[in-house]
Amino acid sequence: MTPLQIFYLLLAALGLCTTMFFNVAYYNERGYFDVMDFLQLAYASNVSTSIMNDVLVATTAFVCWLFVESRRIAMRHAWVFAACIFVAFAFAFPLYLFFRERHIANSQ
Repeated sequence: MTPLQIFYLLLAALGLCTTMFFNVAYYNERGYFDVMDFLQLAYASNVSTSIMNDVLVATTAFVCWLFVESRRIAMRHAWVFAACIFVAFAFAFPLYLFFRERHIANSQ
């Protein structure tokens, strides 16, 4: 593995752990996961609304680029990374970059 691949993999792990920590804390507070309540809390203030909109725009751009780039470099199974968005963007994006780097390295 190259240093860049290791870096992307570490970022994916960090993105997974840091977001899941708070998702689990939310679940433990309520005893269930309610999507509408989760979104209402995510849009509870101007600051959180700004962050949510920032993430949504970045996620939309990422998913579009993911499919275009995957097709361009003939990387299969791009839908798996798009599905990772439901876990966390902070997990899906660096994970895709890791597998993209690996694919490019193996193609050369």
